[in-house]
Amino acid sequence: MRKETRNRSVEFFELQFQQQVEIEEYALNPFETLALDFLTGSVLDLGSGLGNLSLEAGRRGHKVVAVDASSTAVARINSDAQREALSVNWPWIKCFRSMASGFVPWQGGWFRPYL
Repeated sequence: MRKETRNRSVEFFELQFQQQVEIEEYALNPFETLALDFLTGSVLDLGSGLGNLSLEAGRRGHKVVAVDASSTAVARINSDAQREALSVNWPWIKCFRSMASGFVPWQGGWFRPYL
């Protein structure tokens, strides 16, 4: 049985995301704004955070899988995607913990990300 370790960066972003949700701060950052015009087909958003890019891509008709280790981020993506009936999925809250092994789950299989 593998012992789960504390991840300070996940804890940091969890607190940051909780604050952003509380004040409803969801603006796209400049990189996300520029990246939108270059998205094609399906989108895999690793480290999606609060899902600003994922949700906007979904609004533009892309099928999106958004992945983050923050339960606050995943809950926000889930809520907005369902409310807006977007094709945005958020299947793996603990995905980043599995990335330590070098593989990430994707569409019923595993792949090695190169970031």
